[in-house]
Amino acid sequence: MAKNKFSLNYWPSFTDLMLSLVLVMICILSVYSIQAGLGQADIERSDKSIKSINEQIKQEMGDGKVAVIKSYDELENNSDKDVIIVTDLNKQVISFNEAVLFSEGRYKLLPRGAEVLDKLGPVIYKNLPNIAEIRIEGHTDIVDTADFNLTLGAQRAIEVYNRMTFRNNDNPNTASEPNWKINPAEHLISISSYGKFKPVGRNPGDDFNMEKLIKANPLDKNTESQRIRARNRRIEIIIEYKHRK
Repeated sequence: MAKNKFSLNYWPSFTDLMLSLVLVMICILSVYSIQAGLGQADIERSDKSIKSINEQIKQEMGDGKVAVIKSYDELENNSDKDVIIVTDLNKQVISFNEAVLFSEGRYKLLPRGAEVLDKLGPVIYKNLPNIAEIRIEGHTDIVDTADFNLTLGAQRAIEVYNRMTFRNNDNPNTASEPNWKINPAEHLISISSYGKFKPVGRNPGDDFNMEKLIKANPLDKNTESQRIRARNRRIEIIIEYKHRK
């Protein structure tokens, strides 16, 4: 029987296989390069937002009252500042000394505190496209009971939240509110209270106990102990940025 000259029995050569592999790798690298370029652009936008917020806070508060640091290890040299801004890989922590926003032991915003937040709000609002989430945390020192401090921290965080968001979150009326107010239906923003349990410098996962908590809040009446406790009484606005996790 004559062999079919049109037989489709074809086996690719080694050269054909290698060429196909090279073409596949080129396609994969092209896609990766495009994605990496887009990711880098997102990071650059986030960096621009971080810088903008830092500079605006300095401008509004006065450069001498604001410290921008990379970690809490640098805090000792800046403990006299009213506002400490810590920026790490994916978030920006804006820490307000208690005296900037509140009277000691109280949760109602001082007029000065309301003014500060009214200046910070528009800056954050302008950068919302680059922001994934905002968290407002209340912190106290170790004086008084755990329940009192947890409640005080929560009440203060709620005060800041209410100042920065629409007062009627179920049906925001933009006609009666400043246009920089954050709408929680569109942008994630939350509050929490750590009370006395998260002094400055304590990070998630740290080996911690009551002895260390007391050491971080010395109860002596000398000036240095009072300064350390005052540093722990704070509100932190934590801004997490997109594409940086």
